[in-house]
Amino acid sequence: GSISIGVLTRTNKPISSIIDRLQASGLKASGEGGNTITDSLAILQLLSILRFADHPGDSAALHAATTAPLWPTHLFESITQENEVLASVIRERILEQGYGKFIASLLPKMQDHASYGDWDLRRFNQLIDLAFSYDTENTSSRISDFVTYIQNTKVENPDTVGIRVMTVHAAKGLEFDAVFVPELTESLQGRTPQIYAERPDPEHFYQRVSTSPKKDHRALIGGVLEALHQDHLVHQLQDAFCVLYVAMTRARHHLEMIVEAPPKTQSTAKTFQQLLRKSFALTPPDDHGIIWEHPDNNSEWANVLERPSDEDEDIVIYDPSVPLLPRTSEHRHLPRRSPSDHFGPRRIRIDEMFNVSTGGALRGEIFHRLFEEVNWLEEFNLQDDDLLHTLGKFDVIEETLRQYIEEFRLSLREDNVVKHLTRANQPNTIHEIPVQWEAWRERRFCISLENGDGTETLWNGIIDRVNVATDSSGKYVGATLLDYKTDAVTAKTLSRKAKTYQPQLFTYRKVLNVITGIDEREIETGLLFLGSDMYIPVDSI
Repeated sequence: GSISIGVLTRTNKPISSIIDRLQASGLKASGEGGNTITDSLAILQLLSILRFADHPGDSAALHAATTAPLWPTHLFESITQENEVLASVIRERILEQGYGKFIASLLPKMQDHASYGDWDLRRFNQLIDLAFSYDTENTSSRISDFVTYIQNTKVENPDTVGIRVMTVHAAKGLEFDAVFVPELTESLQGRTPQIYAERPDPEHFYQRVSTSPKKDHRALIGGVLEALHQDHLVHQLQDAFCVLYVAMTRARHHLEMIVEAPPKTQSTAKTFQQLLRKSFALTPPDDHGIIWEHPDNNSEWANVLERPSDEDEDIVIYDPSVPLLPRTSEHRHLPRRSPSDHFGPRRIRIDEMFNVSTGGALRGEIFHRLFEEVNWLEEFNLQDDDLLHTLGKFDVIEETLRQYIEEFRLSLREDNVVKHLTRANQPNTIHEIPVQWEAWRERRFCISLENGDGTETLWNGIIDRVNVATDSSGKYVGATLLDYKTDAVTAKTLSRKAKTYQPQLFTYRKVLNVITGIDEREIETGLLFLGSDMYIPVDSI
């Protein structure tokens, strides 16, 4: 079989010129085109389920939905419930999770049923990718709009071979033997939106809505506009990292990231190629222009590929008149989540909606920002004026900020804070091995974790603090993961309050396990309640 090659761009603009230059060099290349994914039995049945959820009185959709192996029986207390109740359960689950998570949750049903073949599995994976894209790029809450989107969106067939030039977005759900990623000069930040909106819980009202403010105006209204801007900026960067992740995980065997020659002066541009330059230990280019390669890179990768058998290539598009033979295949999908998704719906009081001070949330943000400045207490010597400068993004009067700083300094004297933020209080050895300690503060991550059923989920978030220990070779051998909370707790309410955060902490620990390779049992993980001087390990909750 032929080696499949993908050239993945950030936007559509360079595609035609790349194809022209490849063809001028004698290479066969083509752009994106493809077909809709409704040539699959699984997709048609899933759309019937969605139509029924939108219109419970549609008898044809009801029959097709309830007789499909994909029918989500696990969501219902009883399958004899009225149609409107069944439809309502599905609608509420979609509202809560989004289309991507809801559809991804049905993948195990599809994989385990003989009615579906390999083509269905490939198309279903593409559906999952399209659904997550729809969640992030569309604001319509009507199920019929999503169904229309799926019926009309064209994607590449999963088994297309040759050189394909397309956007990263179009490549979702596809894999290539080799992937080349140009156009990395694009900014990580997208365009400024016309509207800023804050809606932490999809089941409740928007908390804040604003037109895009000018930079000079963001500091108004108690810092709320600046907070909205920062939230939007964080989401933009997270989306950019996830796009980069998708591009870098389309390759089965070989990945090349193409960057321009470095500028003569140090660049501060926030672009994809600058991110790569800062992430890798680059060397002067070799004869082939390579400035970094993985230590395990095999330049002869193309010669050792296992060629697909005839059976592997025997893919048949679904024909309703021909029964499908059962096929099995493993495939990964990457739903996106953040650890805070573990929290249940949060009720919003009407007075909170119009309270621009943001109260406890503002206090929490300020404390997190101040504690980010603490590497180790022995070294901490910032004066109040230094800390005031650190809090410059908060549009709060100086008197109030100084009160927060005073509270912060009192927290630094609390026994549990001293215990965990003092380097000298950390053990000198772990399992009799001498160790050195370093502190990670506000550690951001965007990483995939394997679920219990073998699927994967893409997680992103921030860990407040990690004290990490390394041996003489630099290997990570132990860690303490701390999550700061400013909730007021007592010995009586501690356990109940901590239980709310337990799933979030378990996820953080899994993330740290992947980052460091430290066994989860060697990662002490706990909640540090600032102001209450209380610490509770996650495993004792």
